[in-house]
Amino acid sequence: VFKVIIFVAALAGCSALAENNDDKFCVIHVGPHKTGSTSLQAFFLVHHNDDLKKDNYESPQFLNGRGKDHAALAFCIRTELTGMLCSAKIQRDRIEYFESFVDDAAAHGSNILLSSEELDRPDLNI
Repeated sequence: VFKVIIFVAALAGCSALAENNDDKFCVIHVGPHKTGSTSLQAFFLVHHNDDLKKDNYESPQFLNGRGKDHAALAFCIRTELTGMLCSAKIQRDRIEYFESFVDDAAAHGSNILLSSEELDRPDLNI
């Protein structure tokens, strides 16, 4: 079981949120659009991914590891976009990968970090 924390602005002090060492988190950074989120994603998810791992955070990799991977997940979760931005096969593959990723993170006691402006959509059900 993960505690879910949603950041609408910058990520800060995530490791300080744990009440004890057994607490596991799914931290979701949701943008907003045009506020430097892409730079933040590149900083954490691409250039400092090893630092995240040292703090027991994992982040799923869907595309090419350039920081926009989590938008790909958001597009596939939004069912009204199936066939437009995400084919039915890609949708199944990404959702199956994400579910497996979450199960693996839970089994290994890792925290999860997701970041995308596209995760701010009210029609998402993660």
